[in-house]
Amino acid sequence: MKNDIPLDNVNTLLDLQRENGLSMPYQNLSWTTITEIAKIISFTLHQGVVDEIKSSVYFAILLDESTDIRVSKRLSLCVRYVKGGNAVSNFLTNLKIPDGRAHTIVEATMHFLESAGVDMTKCVSLATDRASADLFTPSMPCQ
Repeated sequence: MKNDIPLDNVNTLLDLQRENGLSMPYQNLSWTTITEIAKIISFTLHQGVVDEIKSSVYFAILLDESTDIRVSKRLSLCVRYVKGGNAVSNFLTNLKIPDGRAHTIVEATMHFLESAGVDMTKCVSLATDRASADLFTPSMPCQ
């Protein structure tokens, strides 16, 4: 996943590892199994970032709305926080949203972060590209 290798290549890579002498007990994984493994890895990585945000004194939100190939609206949510005295930026999620209105973006962002257990009172900044001024609402406490 980190190298953006298609899931179709997983079984071939497992075979290669066996050829290299590694013990690979898995073979001929189904598409369902490979997809489930990818979801578990994604959840684990996501949870690690969420835990780092929670342990940080403060964080910033970076938002960018786009349209995918099917003309569906998407909202990319990234965060910037302090870890070990250094600023760290991480991708958090890419949400499907019904439209690109400010209210929709705020609602989707708040719902995602609150359901992840992130304390929004630690949010000190919000960065967007050309977002409308009405994006800042009393329900979103970023200063």
